[in-house]
Amino acid sequence: METEAARLAALRITRKGLAHLEKMLAQRGSRDELDRETFVARDFAFHEAIVAASGNNALIEVYAFFSASIRESIEATLNGELPEPSDKAHRQIVEAIASGDPDKAGATVRRFMAPLIEELERLLAS
Repeated sequence: METEAARLAALRITRKGLAHLEKMLAQRGSRDELDRETFVARDFAFHEAIVAASGNNALIEVYAFFSASIRESIEATLNGELPEPSDKAHRQIVEAIASGDPDKAGATVRRFMAPLIEELERLLAS
C-alpha cells in the first residue's frame, strides 16, 4: 500500500501537496524527541499525507480502514518489536516523491519497508 501510494504521489503531487508532506515530515520529528503518543500520531500523519498525495480514493479509504492496525505497527516499532525506518529514510522517501519518478519513489519505500515486512512475515509464520 505504501509503495503504491508513493508511486502515485510521485506522479500526482502538487506543490501544495509537497509542502504539506514536508510539513508533516518536519512535525513528525524524531522518536527520541517526542512522547510516544505524539510520535505515533505524527508518524501516522506523515504516512497518511503520502497516501493523500496519491490522489487515489480507493487507496485513501483502504488506508483509513487499516488505520488502527497501522498505528499498532508504529507502536510496535517503538517497543523494538519491529524495525523502524530511520528519520533519514523518511527524508529520502519525500525526496523520491518530489523527484516525480514513480519507480524511484516505489523502490525507496520498498527498500526501507523490507525489514519491517520481513519481520512481520516471520512473526506471522511462528
